[in-house]
Amino acid sequence: MNSENNKLIIKAPSGTKRITLQENEFLKIYLEDFEVGSRDFQLEVVLKGAGSRCAIVGRVQVRRNDKKSWKVKQVVSGKNQAVKIDLHGTAEDSGRLEFDGAAILEQASKNADVDVLEKIWLFDDAQGESLPILTVKTDKVKSASHSASVTPVDESLLFFLEARGIGEKAAKDMLKKGFLGKSKADKKPKTATSPSPPLSFCPIAEPARLQCSENPL
Repeated sequence: MNSENNKLIIKAPSGTKRITLQENEFLKIYLEDFEVGSRDFQLEVVLKGAGSRCAIVGRVQVRRNDKKSWKVKQVVSGKNQAVKIDLHGTAEDSGRLEFDGAAILEQASKNADVDVLEKIWLFDDAQGESLPILTVKTDKVKSASHSASVTPVDESLLFFLEARGIGEKAAKDMLKKGFLGKSKADKKPKTATSPSPPLSFCPIAEPARLQCSENPL
């Protein structure tokens, strides 16, 4: 685990973690797990103070017969708070990946901005499960949305790449890299004089926009 200013990076997360944010606190949490092995992870972030914000970005790969389960929950309980959960993962071989992202807007919450997004791509005989939960206990909401998808990789994309001389393994790696995107956790932090950016996530390449050079390196 690594922390820097308002950024928290957790690699190969496991176990249980709970974080509380006070008034006007802002935190970006990056979850990354590209290592082999089975792991269960639970994260709860409670926004107590008015104006607090939290974005959770998760990227994960599952291989072999491994199983990984992420349960990520954010609790909104104040005024003018914002939370985002963005989980993307791939599973291959006979692996299994489970996402359980939840946002709970308590009755005391007012003018909250909430978004929960989960996406899983499956290769080979892998399995996946996605369960986004949005619980709203108040009618004073700015915006609230949630979505999820668990889909096998489009075979036509693999055929497209292999037809241009790219091997099967390299083609899968290219698709996984494009789907997961480049983590902002790997980028250099801005200087202390830079203004705080709005909540945002790394771009994810959509399959329809996939481009490949006919003479790959």
